Amino acid sequence: MKRLIASITLTIALVATFSCSTPTYAAGVNNNPWNYSFVAARGRLIYAPNPAFCNGRYFRCIPNFPRGIGYVIECHDGLYSKSGGRPGSCSGHRGNWQALYAH
Repeated sequence: MKRLIASITLTIALVATFSCSTPTYAAGVNNNPWNYSFVAARGRLIYAPNPAFCNGRYFRCIPNFPRGIGYVIECHDGLYSKSGGRPGSCSGHRGNWQALYAH
């Protein structure tokens, strides 16, 4: 019985430790529901964003966004391109600014 109680106590302690130490991220850029952000730590570059990405509610995209073949990047004019990592990804939009990451 003492072993069972010790085992249950240890399990509860481990669950509490892991659930309390799990990092949480702030809401995504523009409060987007996909938690996309500019924080590179523990994030992944976005090569296939949510289909509603360019709907204008959270992000505004350059006209050729659907034809992009790179990762999502914000241009200096505030519009988003899906040609990050490619030459000329934000040409005509004052150049590249920052990559967007999924968490």
